[in-house]
Amino acid sequence: MDMSDPLTADFPTRNADQDEELAALPDAALVHQRPAIFWGSAATARMEGGKLSVQQLVIASNAAACQLLRHCCMTQQAAGVIMLPEQAQGPGIALPSPADKVCFMYLLDNSGAALHSTAGPLKAGSSLAESTDQLNLNASMPASQQTCSLLVFCQLPMQPERATSWMQGLLQVVQAQHVLVVASLPAFSYRGPGDPSQDALHYVVHSSAAKQWSQSCGIPSLPSGSLITGLAAAAVQYSEARRLSATALVGIEARPVPDMASLRQLAVYIEKLLKAHGSSFIHADSLMTAAKQAEKALSAAASNSFMYV
Repeated sequence: MDMSDPLTADFPTRNADQDEELAALPDAALVHQRPAIFWGSAATARMEGGKLSVQQLVIASNAAACQLLRHCCMTQQAAGVIMLPEQAQGPGIALPSPADKVCFMYLLDNSGAALHSTAGPLKAGSSLAESTDQLNLNASMPASQQTCSLLVFCQLPMQPERATSWMQGLLQVVQAQHVLVVASLPAFSYRGPGDPSQDALHYVVHSSAAKQWSQSCGIPSLPSGSLITGLAAAAVQYSEARRLSATALVGIEARPVPDMASLRQLAVYIEKLLKAHGSSFIHADSLMTAAKQAEKALSAAASNSFMYV
């Protein structure tokens, strides 16, 4: 087995490996810590026993899905926020702003309208400790099924080893009839037909409980040999072990910015999967507009990330 660096052809030494291991020790405990989940009053009012029941839980875990769903839904009021343990330490934690690397959650009915509360929206900058009427650290245990969906924008780069504890923490306080995770798969982890640099390739991976629904959508299954990690893998594994319904929609990522064809296909597939499980807050007439806006936003973000010399 070749362990050399592909760029320098240097073999790693034991000292280098030990230095990396020692540097990782302070963060090792964080891998198993579950996230801190805070709810606004609109979500708290729908809870029973500290658990929120929804028809579908949709998690956008890559930039393309976040931009596409954000433009489709255009919601203004967050129903809650998910923070990593290190982000939620200490007294007087401030409510994050939309620019912060946290995960915002939105409650939507089947028409795509946000579900509001008379207590008002979450306000960035105020203290979590002083805003217990608007934001509450939740507990667990099941509740009755609600006819709404929970949309989660995962805006932070999630390390694969932390995805399992993150997903477990969320799914223990959110009871969903179906979980949909929209993710991306690097081209080097893909083993299947087609050229990811030329073709728009999207596939599904599902738990046994979601198999019949996913097959009715006409979306191909991920070819055998391809490796998925992160939130997509964590959601399917968690659901499979508990006989729950979950689907991961993965796009093969071969370029920094997906083209229009890829975004349009992604939007169509998301709509199909939502409708197959009984709800749709994405409508056909908004797909093209959302895809165009998402392409512009992603292109602008990519251009700001590179410097030419």
